[in-house]
Amino acid sequence: MNSNGFSISTNKKYLDVDVIHDFLNQEAYWSKGITKETVIKSIENTTLCFGFIRGK
Repeated sequence: MNSNGFSISTNKKYLDVDVIHDFLNQEAYWSKGITKETVIKSIENTTLCFGFIRGK
């Protein structure tokens, strides 16, 4: 799926763990302080993840 340079994917290899962790750790009130290891483990153990990816 592609629209205006953005894609939605369920392929975990496209997820930017650093960006996800930064958002969850610093911006989302419900997950401040979450460790990067917890984010990684959560992604690895989730059956279906969605990523919204901006093309380069």
